[in-house]
Amino acid sequence: MQKKAYHVLFIPEDHHKVRKFRFTYPQFRLMGAGVVFLVCFSLLASIGFFYYRSLYFNGQDRQLSLLDFDQRQAELLQKVAQLELTVQRTSEIAQKVETLVALDQKGVAKGFGSSEGDITFQLASYKPSLEFDELVRKDVDKMNAELGVVIYDIDKKAKETEERLLQSYEIYQDQAVYLSSTPSVWPVKGWVTSGFGLRLSPWAEGVRFHEGIDVAAQWGAPVYAPADGRVTYAGPKGGLGRTVIVDHGFGVSTVYGHLSRIQVAEGQRVVRGIALASVGNTGYSTGPHLHYEVHVDGIPIDPMQYLSR
Repeated sequence: MQKKAYHVLFIPEDHHKVRKFRFTYPQFRLMGAGVVFLVCFSLLASIGFFYYRSLYFNGQDRQLSLLDFDQRQAELLQKVAQLELTVQRTSEIAQKVETLVALDQKGVAKGFGSSEGDITFQLASYKPSLEFDELVRKDVDKMNAELGVVIYDIDKKAKETEERLLQSYEIYQDQAVYLSSTPSVWPVKGWVTSGFGLRLSPWAEGVRFHEGIDVAAQWGAPVYAPADGRVTYAGPKGGLGRTVIVDHGFGVSTVYGHLSRIQVAEGQRVVRGIALASVGNTGYSTGPHLHYEVHVDGIPIDPMQYLSR
């Protein structure tokens, strides 16, 4: 029995000889199988090539990511360490400020003490893995957890230090205002000729209460403000002659009498050391001198109690 065959004809357009090829059925099947095999092989080879190529570049990307992660991790740890040292130095400054303003360390905020080495202790066990996947699963979570604890502690210390500094500043500011408003320096250079209290009056018979002190000085000598304050009166005032009154706040005021010239105006703010007036002999006076009074809540007290300070 003749085997089934297939003929393939190639017919050229220029009327040349027709070429005919004869294939038997087994040959045709073998050729078809060969073509399918080549196609499948090429397809699998292409898939394998692109797969391993992607693995290679993915490995390169992971390696670069790992190096970049290690670098960023080192920079982050360094910044956290610097922040910890900054908070530590700020805390030490706060303690010094508290000492300067005479704060009770036990009653206000206790010092944090030295925190040096905290980060080293908490992060000493952290070592980056050479395997990127393992690093992502374990080391990153571990580092984030430890850094979270450290940053929370630093933030807490920073807020406590800020609060302590604010308290110290407010107390220092109040003390500074109080001290600058305390008439603790002599308003004029001279010598005391009459003290505070009962004395024989030079203008009337008997003993009279002298509400200040008399400081003898050269006529025209400058009279200085012994503390910060505001001028509440500047002008003539009965037996005191030309007079200046300064309110220093905290219930304290001072009076300057027998002046020859006034150099300030009512309502004017003055600071310690500014010239208020000049020594004179106006009003009921036996010679050039300054009559100086200190009042606390409207009650005259001995100016020497302040000047002695």
